[in-house]
Amino acid sequence: MVADQLKLPGDIWNDYGQRAETRREHLLELQSAYGFQSFTTLSHYRAAVHSLDDLAWQTDKGIVLARELAEGLRRKSVLLPAVGVMERICAEAITRANRRIHAALTDTLTSVHRQRLDELLKRKEGSKATWLAWLSQSPAGAITGSVTLKLFRTAPGAYFTQAGR
Repeated sequence: MVADQLKLPGDIWNDYGQRAETRREHLLELQSAYGFQSFTTLSHYRAAVHSLDDLAWQTDKGIVLARELAEGLRRKSVLLPAVGVMERICAEAITRANRRIHAALTDTLTSVHRQRLDELLKRKEGSKATWLAWLSQSPAGAITGSVTLKLFRTAPGAYFTQAGR
């Protein structure tokens, strides 16, 4: 197929890979001719992780992040790194986003808030389930906000009040 495209005899292809340097030399020639650059850990890795920050804040789906990473590198004419490198970049972006989310959710909690939330992890008396597990259960299935509703119905103001701030 490649030999046909280059209008060369098919048997010449067997000789192409005899020198390992040939492939590397041709790769460098193609990069130069078309303006591509190789992905390097030193110059591209950190920037690639940071380029996914906003998207990782919105989703933890690796495939979504990997697609955006590939598209971003292509826009910059950077050759894609190995799949394992792309996986590590996406995983690091997700970890960074999870830390930001955790901080956003917990930085303003007082010690009283933290103590009350910790109490939700204790087992209900006479049950194997924690209070949080019990609150998460809904006879109608998962309903958005059902945990919050149960919290306020069972102990209004006991968990998320201005008191203790």
